[in-house]
Amino acid sequence: DDALYITPEGRISCSSVANLWALFGQTLVTPPREDGVVAGIIRGWVLEHATEAGFRVSERSLELSDLRQADNVFLTNSLRLMVPVLSINAAEFRAELPNELAALMKQLIAGTAAIRNQ
Repeated sequence: DDALYITPEGRISCSSVANLWALFGQTLVTPPREDGVVAGIIRGWVLEHATEAGFRVSERSLELSDLRQADNVFLTNSLRLMVPVLSINAAEFRAELPNELAALMKQLIAGTAAIRNQ
């Protein structure tokens, strides 16, 4: 379980320990920094590399009503990388990462291992 931080205007900024992402078709959306988002390391990496996995990336404000329309919702942080969200209130989401996102996370892990071995 985790909590979502929501601005007084009703926009989602992040969870208590991670950045939030929503997948709409092939578009990954994360709230913009202006909504109080912490510029997480993994968030930045996904913003930079998601197009390599065939995704479009968008930084735009999200409200809870937007998440009900999402195909998947994920959280990213430096400890757990990318974790699927199972539900938010009554809205339920797939419990696994799409193959393209799982491959993207494997790419991140491989790149990190290569740097350590240098």
